[in-house]
Amino acid sequence: MTAVTENDLKRLEDLIVSGQKAIESRLTAIESRLTNLENGQKAIENSLGEIKGILRP
Repeated sequence: MTAVTENDLKRLEDLIVSGQKAIESRLTAIESRLTNLENGQKAIENSLGEIKGILRP
């Protein structure tokens, strides 16, 4: 069986950290898109309220 070296452990740690950073970046992008969708939905709801107000004097 091959022995695990400090270099192997460091490479593994670097891979794990890189993967974690990639996941965090993707989650941040998803959160931003979700916020944009929510803001768009609120804008549509506000516009519908204005239209209803115009149609019902």
